[in-house]
Amino acid sequence: SYLFCWLWEEYARWSHDQLPPVFTRREWAATWKKTGFSNHKIKDLLGWKPLVPTGEGLSSYLESCRK
Repeated sequence: SYLFCWLWEEYARWSHDQLPPVFTRREWAATWKKTGFSNHKIKDLLGWKPLVPTGEGLSSYLESCRK
């Protein structure tokens, strides 16, 4: 898909934006790059703890979806 985006950009440039560069490598990176964010900082600074453990919350959610 990254190659497709590059080809689209090149064609858009070659055609002088007759076909606009809708699919760009920048958009691809924003959509498909794996990013993760930690909540350690908020836990350390504010002493934050989730009210419900993750496993219990997921179980409750899935149970409500089944109903």
